Amino acid sequence: MLLVKNPDSAQNPHRRANKWRKVVQNDRQDAQLLLRLMIEDRFPRIWIPDAANRDMRQLLWHRHRLVQMRTRVMNQLHVVALNEGLRRKKALWRSAGRAELEAIVLAPWAMRRRQDLLDLLDQLTPKIQELTHALEEEVEKRAVTRRLMTHPGVGPLTALAYEVVIGTPERFHCGKQAYRGFLGAFKIRRIAVMVFQFRVVAGTPYSLSIWPR
Repeated sequence: MLLVKNPDSAQNPHRRANKWRKVVQNDRQDAQLLLRLMIEDRFPRIWIPDAANRDMRQLLWHRHRLVQMRTRVMNQLHVVALNEGLRRKKALWRSAGRAELEAIVLAPWAMRRRQDLLDLLDQLTPKIQELTHALEEEVEKRAVTRRLMTHPGVGPLTALAYEVVIGTPERFHCGKQAYRGFLGAFKIRRIAVMVFQFRVVAGTPYSLSIWPR
């Protein structure tokens, strides 16, 4: 009888349960909570980067994408060399290694592929160098970035990206919060010290509960 009267529930029992489930509307409660937070001046403030910060992020992101493109091109050229028995690793990109790569006799379309990849490599390398030079000039203007570069393994690009992404240090209570919210690739202790120095250079007080040994 169940199959005849209600075939949907027989095929999928969850569909019948969903029909009787009450939908709870929280719009009124959410509105009351927002109103109370605004009256008590406890409404959380959202940090929005300014135009200069967003433009600097575009520079970092553009260079990152170009480096990824160049890496893919170089990997394909490595495959071409390895298929012909040429093993030079990093020496392949020196003048002698590139001469050996260009001297390999290939089939017509393989030769076309090699030449196109070499042309792309020649186009991408100067663009990346130009962007890198622009980033290095920007690093020299930022005291916070230069301070962050004092940590082992933190170069100019990492330090500049950290400062641009973190933005205002006052919105973090401790290094753990910055670590969990943004930079999962770094160690907690290193991030804590970097946030500490970030706030010291920025002239804001900060009590550090995590310190590297």
